[in-house]
Formats: sequence, C-alpha cells, structure tokens
Amino acid sequence: MSKIPPPPPGFVIDDEAANQQLNLPALPPGFELVKTDAQNPWQDVTVTASTTAGQPKQRTTAQSLARSVGGLGLRNVVEGAADLAGIFYDPIADAANWAGEKAPTLSGLVTGQRERYFPRQARARDISDMLLDGLGVPKPETAEERVAGDVGRALTGTALTMGVGGLLNAGRTAAAPGLRSGMASFLLGNPALQVASTVTGSGAAGVAREMGASPGMQAGIGFAGALLPGVASAGSAMTLRGAARGGE
Repeated sequence: MSKIPPPPPGFVIDDEAANQQLNLPALPPGFELVKTDAQNPWQDVTVTASTTAGQPKQRTTAQSLARSVGGLGLRNVVEGAADLAGIFYDPIADAANWAGEKAPTLSGLVTGQRERYFPRQARARDISDMLLDGLGVPKPETAEERVAGDVGRALTGTALTMGVGGLLNAGRTAAAPGLRSGMASFLLGNPALQVASTVTGSGAAGVAREMGASPGMQAGIGFAGALLPGVASAGSAMTLRGAARGGE
C-alpha cells in the first residue's frame, strides 16, 4: 500500500472529523495517511514495479496452435515471398524515392525533411506488413517466435526459388541445354543442403540479433551458420571415402 510523507512545516492534518468540516477531498483508493518520522519522511516509501509487463498473453493450446499455424505461419510465408520479390522491386522503389526528392529548400531546412515531387514508395516488406497488419494477422511476441519467423521467411524464399527452378526445368531438353537449363540446375542443385543451410543460416543470424549483435555481426554469423551443413556434409563424405579406402 502506498504511503505519503507528512505535510510541510506549518501544516497540520487533524482528525477525520476536522477534515470533513474543511471539506477536504478523500484520498485516492490505495492511499492512507500514516505517522512517520519528521526527520526522515521518506523512510517508509517503497516503490514496486510490475513483472508482468511485456510478457506474452496466456493462451490455450488450441489458441496457440491457431496463432502459430494460421497466424504467424501465414505472416512468415507472405513476408518471405515479399523478401524475394524485394530483390527486384526494392531497388526500383529506392531509385524512385531518390528521384522524388526536391533540391534543398528553406521550408525543408526548417522542418528537417526534404520536400518531394511525389510520395515515397514503400518497399516490398513494408507493403506486406501493412497488408498483414490491416488484416489483423498476429506478430511475433517472443524471441523464439522472432527467430522462428526468420527461419520461416528464409524457407519460403528457398521453396519459391526451387519452384522457379522446377518451372525452368520443365522445358529443358538435352539437345539444347542453354541458359535456362543452367539456371534450373543451379536453383535445384542439392535441395537437401539448400534447406539445411537456409535453416542454420537464418536461425544463427536471428539468435545473434536477439543477443544484441550488430547488423554486421549478424550477417557474419548467419553466413557462417549457412556454411555449416556444407562443411559437415563434406567432412562426412571424406570420412566415408577414407573408411572405404582403409578397407581396401
């Protein structure tokens, strides 16, 4: 219960009857007047903070499943597709935003914002986020959900690129391989290793972000994580070959 210090020198708080005669307002709920040491009026004052702020909402198993699959899963797929589209769209939007800025003007110098010929163009991820937020699709609330979202978006991008490779491969002929055939082979090459590298790379970068790593460190850790499956696969192959040769 909160407590307040005694009044300043020269002021006296009488009993409740006298307060009623003076028409003093009642104290807010949870407050009361107590007698304290005049030399140290703050000795009994305590401050408490709630430990529930920022904690995720408690949900039932069914609600959590619906949120993970139908909510966060949908967001990861849409954002992953937007990230892939952004490889081609974002440079165009950035170039348009640069071209849309006017030369420095007095008004812009006063407000600190450059005047524009036309509104700024949103990037691909911004567009997807606005659509998802407008539909009420849930957002990640915990570090685990954010890292899982990183992996989900990355896997979506990998699946889409492999799908493009499949479409290119559908028209490939042995007589005329050409560029189309080469792109198909590149996109479809070693799918298991692609998936494993996607998971380890995006997961490592996400964990590094949650631990407070800088963007540069996140990129480096993500790159190293993506290399792990390939290194492990190569090491296993060398071990098997060594064992086979040793048995000859």
